Amino acid sequence: MKTVIIGNGCNAVSVATKLRRCDENAEIVILSPSQEFAVAKCGLHYLLDGTVSDKSDLLAVTPEQLWRLFKIKVKLRANIIEINRIDKFIQIENKYSESYDKLVIASDATIIRPDIKGILGENIFVASTLQAMERIKSYFFENNVKKVLVLGFSNTALSLAEAFYKLGAKVTLTDNNSHILPEFDADMTDALEKNICNELNINILFNSRISAFDTNAVHFENGISLGFDMAVIATPAVIDVKLPILANLELGKDGGISVNKYMQSNDSDIYVCGDYSEMQNLITSKYERIDSPAFATKQARTIANHICGISMPIKGFKTCKITRIFNKTIGISGATEQELVNADIKYKKVYLHQFNSDLYIPKASPMLLKLLFNDSGKILGMQIIGENGVAERINAVSVQIQHNADVNDLIFEDIAHYPEFSQVKDALNNIGAIAEEVRTGRLNYMVSDNLDNDVFLIDVRTPEDFKEDALPNAINLPLAAIRDNLDIIPHNRKIALYCNRGYGAYIAYQILKQTGFDDLYLLWR
Repeated sequence: MKTVIIGNGCNAVSVATKLRRCDENAEIVILSPSQEFAVAKCGLHYLLDGTVSDKSDLLAVTPEQLWRLFKIKVKLRANIIEINRIDKFIQIENKYSESYDKLVIASDATIIRPDIKGILGENIFVASTLQAMERIKSYFFENNVKKVLVLGFSNTALSLAEAFYKLGAKVTLTDNNSHILPEFDADMTDALEKNICNELNINILFNSRISAFDTNAVHFENGISLGFDMAVIATPAVIDVKLPILANLELGKDGGISVNKYMQSNDSDIYVCGDYSEMQNLITSKYERIDSPAFATKQARTIANHICGISMPIKGFKTCKITRIFNKTIGISGATEQELVNADIKYKKVYLHQFNSDLYIPKASPMLLKLLFNDSGKILGMQIIGENGVAERINAVSVQIQHNADVNDLIFEDIAHYPEFSQVKDALNNIGAIAEEVRTGRLNYMVSDNLDNDVFLIDVRTPEDFKEDALPNAINLPLAAIRDNLDIIPHNRKIALYCNRGYGAYIAYQILKQTGFDDLYLLWR
């Protein structure tokens, strides 16, 4: 049997090598549309700032290695102009045709230049390939660049902004979104935005549409202009619809190719892996195009197994991402609030501030956790931001979501304890406990956006903390003084309590609840 795989990235390699491990006698051919092959694109920014000094380190494997180790043929610069599903062959421009028994589309999405006047300027680059990154690096150093404009709020855009910042450039980020990293909720990226703007002096232009570029200036639709020495486009990657059109494959609602649980398209001999595939979201039930290199490796395994007669279906997918920008790590598993709203799914949410380790550890650092769940307690999504400890916790929650867990499962999640890595009662245990109290009605909460004049707002922190960033109209009643000042707290008004990390406010809430106060709320801010 002959399998042809279209693609030049790690998805194509994953399908091919797994297929070889399943069938030593299979004929396997990879058609790469470009000269570059198996580049770790998520690490391109490391080449810019010098973290990676040798570009060959970003190559997962070479065509020569694939042939020597796996007897897999790789044909570069294969510009496909026809896919004949009837006679099962692929026509390559000005070259040859390639027959197949099974075909796998494993191409990567790519960043493209938007249709804007002046976008083809010689100092405007697209951060899409290894060759492009080398050109960006060369231009930066050869032209003594001082001001860099980065288009996009994606992970790639932020990573490039960080790299240019480390190189000493004045950086501006711009996009038409209201917050950075749109795959996260805005309340979780807020702290990251403040860190980038205030502490690092990187300029972020939100909700900004570009009307035109001049040689050294960008002009926005709101009339503002901004000078730059070079610009880099790092907007979200998109797929080329040429391949599904050539093969007359069925597209889904999100623009990807519709696939079943074995990654087959509407043609059972054509499989789809990675960026081009569209599957059902396990949380929202909506069909979405996949944007996850890690999930694509699972798809690759399913495809190779199915071609070889082994059944390993994929029921659907969920978001699971993590990124590190400057000194902050932010991770997500499951759905965001906006996705739940769009899917008309009712949910509740809780927040928790807690340190990643025991407080006496010098490197202990705070984390902010946000948990989304439904009325029955099923976990719908988790987002975490902090300097340390984010990855292991977001991965633990991801496993819980995969197994349809609820908030009680978080309460009893067994987290290995050692002072440098966790507290005896871990943040996941605590946020699960808070969520269960909210779910059962034993704990009420409100968000700062919903505050009105009728709310009696109590800040239970120390007077020093209160002076630093108290909310308007709040009174300061430190936790230790709550019991001695019950007479100044009104019984005929809503009472909202808050602090830095939530735990002190929670203790105060329990004190008031057990001393005759009924209309109580924890304030998430």
